[in-house]
Amino acid sequence: MAKAKVTKKVAAPVHTKRAGSKFNVEWKNASQKLAWIEFQRHDIVFLTGPAGVGKTHLAMAFAISEVLEKKKKKIVLTRPIVEAGESLGFLPGEFEDKVHPYMLPCLDIVDKMTGGNLAAKEIISKAIELAPVAYMRGRALLDSENIITPDGLKPIGEMEVGDYVIGKNGEPTQVLAVYPQGEVPIFEIEFSDHTKSICCGEHLWSTMTLNEKRHNKGYTTKNTLEIMESVKNKHNQKVHRIPICDSVEFNHRDVEINPYFLGFLLGDGSLHKDASISISTRDVEVIEEISTSLPETLEIKYASGYDYRIVKTDSSKLLNPLKLNLNKLNLIGKKSHDKFVPNEYKFNSKEVRIEILRGLMDADGWICQHKSGNCRIQYSTTSEKLCEDVKFLVRSLGGLAYSRTREYDESDTHEYKGRPIRHVHNSYVVDMMIDVNPFKLSRKAEKYSNGQNPKPVKMISSIKEIGKGGCTCIKVDAEDSLFLTEDFIVTHNTFDDSICIFDEAQNATMTQLKLFLTRFGDSSKLILTGDPKQTDLPHDVALVEVMEKLQTLRGVGAVMFGRNAIVRHPLIADILQRLEGDE
Repeated sequence: MAKAKVTKKVAAPVHTKRAGSKFNVEWKNASQKLAWIEFQRHDIVFLTGPAGVGKTHLAMAFAISEVLEKKKKKIVLTRPIVEAGESLGFLPGEFEDKVHPYMLPCLDIVDKMTGGNLAAKEIISKAIELAPVAYMRGRALLDSENIITPDGLKPIGEMEVGDYVIGKNGEPTQVLAVYPQGEVPIFEIEFSDHTKSICCGEHLWSTMTLNEKRHNKGYTTKNTLEIMESVKNKHNQKVHRIPICDSVEFNHRDVEINPYFLGFLLGDGSLHKDASISISTRDVEVIEEISTSLPETLEIKYASGYDYRIVKTDSSKLLNPLKLNLNKLNLIGKKSHDKFVPNEYKFNSKEVRIEILRGLMDADGWICQHKSGNCRIQYSTTSEKLCEDVKFLVRSLGGLAYSRTREYDESDTHEYKGRPIRHVHNSYVVDMMIDVNPFKLSRKAEKYSNGQNPKPVKMISSIKEIGKGGCTCIKVDAEDSLFLTEDFIVTHNTFDDSICIFDEAQNATMTQLKLFLTRFGDSSKLILTGDPKQTDLPHDVALVEVMEKLQTLRGVGAVMFGRNAIVRHPLIADILQRLEGDE
C-alpha cells in the first residue's frame, strides 16, 4: 500500500497538533488517511484490522478535533464490558471509578493528543461521557409518567413524533422520536423535595456527586442502576444532585380575572356564592393594588374592620361579573379548605404565574430567618390542593418547594373577640427557595430582597425497585438532551451533537451493536473499531455481520486495515503472521 507523505516522524499511531484554533492531524500511511476521509464523508464508520494500526487513536483524534473546532459538543466513549457481564456493582467507588479501567485506553489518548495544552485537555475532559454499552439500553420512563408540555401535562406513553415538550431551559423542544420499551423492571426515584419519578434501570440522569462538585467537574450522565449503588455515602449524606430547571414558558392564555387579585382572593378572600365577594387585609397597599387591577365594571368598597367588598359599578346589572368569572373557573362557593389555582393560570405565561403567586404570598406567605442565617420563605393553607398548586407555581418558576402537614386536633381551640375558634382541617405549610421575589407587598418584598436567599438544591434521596411496567423513551431536539417530567424534574434524553466511539466492538453481541447503532442522536457520528480476530466471545463475531449488512447504506463507511498498516511496533506484524498464518 502506498505511503502517504508524513511531515513529522512520531512514535504514536497518529500525530496531532494545534495551529491557532485549527486541530491538525498527520497520518502515517494511506490507510489512516483514508479513514480520516471516511470520518468526514459518513455518519457511521467501521474501522477493523489487527492491533497496532491506530484504530482507536484515529477515532479519538477525530473526536477531539471535532470538539476543539466546536463542530461537536460531546465525545461518548463506549466499550462492551464482557468480563464483568456489564455489571459494575462489585467495583469500588463512584461511576467514573467503576468504568475507568475499561475506558483507560481511550482516556490515555486524550493526554497524548492534547499534549501540554491544558486548556484543550480541560475542554475535552468536560466533553467526554463514559457510557458502557449496557447503559444505552432503555432510557425510558413509565408510560403513565407525565411530561411537561407547553400546554400542560401529557403521559410519555401518549407522546408522538412532532409533539413539543419543555426542556431544562424552560423553552419548548420538539419530540424527534418515540421508542416504546415494553414491559421492563421499574424503579421509583425520590428526591429531597419529596417529588418522585418512575423509570427503567437504564434511564439516564444528569447528576453531580459531592466529589464532582468538590472538584468543579460539573454534571455528568449516569444511569438509574449506577446511581442506586451510591445514593448516600458512609456519612449518610445524599450524594447526587440534579439540575433545577429554568423558569418555564407555557403558552400564553388570556384570563378574565387579574392574576394578582385572584391569588389574593384564594388566600384571604371569601368566594361566597350568595353574599358579596370580599377580601380581608390590613395593608392599604394591597387594596390600592387590587383597585387599579379591577375592570370598569367592578370597584372595591370598605365594609368593616379589615374587610372589603368587590361590587359591580352598574347597579342595573343583575349579576356581579366577578362572580360569573369565578363560576366559570369552578371557584364560586369554594371555602378555604377546597380552594385551588385553575389550570388557566397554572399553565400560563411566566408573568401570569408570578403575579398569582405574589397574590397568594401577600395573603398567606411570610419570611422568617432560619438558624443558618438564611431566609426561610413559607406559605400556609388548609387546602391540600392549593398547597400542591403553590408548589407547582414555585417549581415552574425555577424554584424548589416542599410541604409538610400539621394535622388538626379537635382540642386545639382559641378565642377571637369572645368566641371560640376550633381547628377542623389540616394545615399545609410550604417551604420554598426561589430566585424570583415571590412578594409584591413592600414590607414582605423588601425583607426578601435584603435577606440571604439560598440557591435551590435538589438531591436524590432514595431509589427502589417497585416491579415491572410498560416504559417509553423519547428523543427530543434539545441541545443538552434534557427535558422535564412532572413536578419539573430534569431528566436526560440521548446523545446529540456527539462523536460516539464504540471501541473493541468485536466483543459486542448483535443486540449490543443494534442498541448502539440506533441510539445516537441528531448531528452525531458513530465510529466502531475492532479486530474480529481478537474477540472474547465464544461465537461468531457480530461486528463482521453488521458491517456486511450496513456497508452499502448511504452514510456508512468502512476501512479494513491490513498488517502492512501496523505502526505501533515492527514486531507486531511478524507476531501476527506467525500466530495467524496467512489468514
